[in-house]
Amino acid sequence: MKKDKLYQLLKKKMIMVSSLPPQEVGFFTPYWRRAVPYLKTMPLKLLIFTGLFSGLVLWLLLGVRLVRLVSLLQYGF
Repeated sequence: MKKDKLYQLLKKKMIMVSSLPPQEVGFFTPYWRRAVPYLKTMPLKLLIFTGLFSGLVLWLLLGVRLVRLVSLLQYGF
């Protein structure tokens, strides 16, 4: 089977398709590589924390206007 040209061609294509280069995100790459294991193991906890934190920050920045903005967006959609 090692002499079969079709097999060799398919094997070469499979190796080319299955080998993925490492993901690079510019100067954020070291931080990205540290964050990826956390994103893979506990994404729900991270989403809950991020949602609560962003909600608190928006409430501190906008106050009552946040409620009006959300009501307006709900009415528009």
